[in-house]
Amino acid sequence: MLNLASNGGLAGSVRLIPMRWSADAFSGAALIVADAATRAEALEISSAAATAGIPLNVIDQPDFCGFQFGAIVNRSPLVIGISTSGSVPVLAQEIRSRIESILPPNLARWVRIAGRLRRVVSQRIATACERRRFWESFVARAMSSKSHGGAPERMTVITAPTPEDLTLREIRALQVADVIHVGDCCPAGILDFARREARRINLAGCEPNLQSAGNVVIIRG
Repeated sequence: MLNLASNGGLAGSVRLIPMRWSADAFSGAALIVADAATRAEALEISSAAATAGIPLNVIDQPDFCGFQFGAIVNRSPLVIGISTSGSVPVLAQEIRSRIESILPPNLARWVRIAGRLRRVVSQRIATACERRRFWESFVARAMSSKSHGGAPERMTVITAPTPEDLTLREIRALQVADVIHVGDCCPAGILDFARREARRINLAGCEPNLQSAGNVVIIRG
């Protein structure tokens, strides 16, 4: 913290006071983040913060937190918030990393385009059903393999025994698949990751026809 305040990007904007905290220090504060050594100290800080009417976060002690710092995936104007209510912040960070690896890197541009198109679509497409079909097609294009800055493997074979065993590459392949060949032993829940518009074919003990156009996923289970 000393190095950050004196040499880092926050130099000149952070003031460090080397003394034990006191309620007087809360005057004019917008929020408080405390690293309490004991539960008793956390309770003392919580009481002082409540008296001052200032939101408080006590690190690693969610019982004393009036707010949490959630992890976010920021593809502004698209923002995804992830929170474990302070229970396992590292899990929220891991989920954020996984979402980041799956989403197209240029998704923000698609969202901005959608914002510009919304009024035009409402004016030119008469029915709600037709507008829904338009936006479903728009989203499919936004999430397509071309949006990832490089196509995934044309054919992906999945043998994961449960959805939790899927790799990020396999999840990505499911989300951009045009054709999914499903074996009789396909584990429950894996198809929940699949692109809704993908054509699904039951293998029924037969070898899949790989002449289908587009990205192919084979789920053997």
